[in-house]
Amino acid sequence: LRMVLMDLGPTFVKVGQFLSSRVDLLAPPYIAELRLLTDRVRPFPREVAAASLSKEWQELGSTAYSEVIREGGLPDKPVAAASL
Repeated sequence: LRMVLMDLGPTFVKVGQFLSSRVDLLAPPYIAELRLLTDRVRPFPREVAAASLSKEWQELGSTAYSEVIREGGLPDKPVAAASL
């Protein structure tokens, strides 16, 4: 189940994270598997992150992306995972 949600994308990962806290809805084996979505999600390519940040920040009129690039850009290896 966890792998399917990860393959479906970030929205489904978020749903899985939510469900991992609902012990009243799912059996313990499902809860245990879904809890892995809180800290063991596969990283995605740096290029995907860079393109997304560039697009979103430029649409907002922000100079943040150019500042990130000027400071050395995004790291090649992920240093953390986050869910918003």
